[in-house]
Amino acid sequence: MLFHAAAGVGDYTGAPQTAETQIAYLMVVEPSTQKIAEPSVARGLVYNGREQVGVPAGEGYEVSGGAAAAAGDYEATATPRDGYAWADGSVAPRAYSWSIARAPLTAAYAGEEVAEGGTPALRVDVTGFVGGEGPSTAAGYRAPAVSAPSPLAAGSYELAPSGGAADNYEFAYVGGTLAVRPGGLPRPGSLAPGTYAVTANLAMPGQY
Repeated sequence: MLFHAAAGVGDYTGAPQTAETQIAYLMVVEPSTQKIAEPSVARGLVYNGREQVGVPAGEGYEVSGGAAAAAGDYEATATPRDGYAWADGSVAPRAYSWSIARAPLTAAYAGEEVAEGGTPALRVDVTGFVGGEGPSTAAGYRAPAVSAPSPLAAGSYELAPSGGAADNYEFAYVGGTLAVRPGGLPRPGSLAPGTYAVTANLAMPGQY
């Protein structure tokens, strides 16, 4: 924009302009604004033990809250830098929601066989940890467990793990079979090769 005015003529300014009038010019330069596209939001992120970017920074704008490592829901704020504006001309900060999903863990009970009156181990194997983590290092980890009926009568029981927790993981459970043999019977295949004495009580019907 360009302005001019007569100045320094007589005892006042703003006098009628003549050929001898001194002219003062004031030039105002308005800075140009470059339009920018909004940031893209990452989708489908799953916890991997490392920092991940949900809303990346870009040319013409800065981002706060756009990166994290833990699973959860987040909100990032993008703010245009000086001389930049969004495509609609706005320069106000804009918020973007993004998230990191929990990684899956599998808790499995493989099953086992015990004699009636025995105590099963009820071992649960947990797999799926990422980023070099394990039960002792995963944040908020609590192991799942298997519960068996008590007392255990002879028979078969389908058991599955339950419970457990972890800040950055979610559990899937796989069950197994607990087989309980009647008391006094050896586990099939447990007898070593050799000679065994077997005593039997026989009843013979009839008269002698």
